[in-house]
Amino acid sequence: MSPTCSSDCKTANRSFLARSSAASLERQAECMQFASCTPDFTDLIGECYEESFLELEPSAEAVALCTAMAKPLFECSWFTTPQGCARFHSVFSAPALAAEQACATASCEELDGCIDAELFSFGE
Repeated sequence: MSPTCSSDCKTANRSFLARSSAASLERQAECMQFASCTPDFTDLIGECYEESFLELEPSAEAVALCTAMAKPLFECSWFTTPQGCARFHSVFSAPALAAEQACATASCEELDGCIDAELFSFGE
């Protein structure tokens, strides 16, 4: 990927990348070096995010979040196992995981929107 394309992608996804852990960002940067530049950076960042998600081990913060939020996450069918929850959260930074804890009191109807706002907002 060209330096201009990489810069444009990072700019377009600044908010989301700010929520990623250092280890995830490192893996995503490696992935982006070999990716094609496409007009839809969301697809590109999603592909590289998924690759880092599959390779990283859960952090202590990810495991702690899954423990603290077990009731809403499992009752609302976000996860079926604690391991799946921790692996999903392995790509996020400690501040992003701490922000997600604000969703602990959300109803099942509110949980998707809350987690989306805390972890996946691609805008500003």
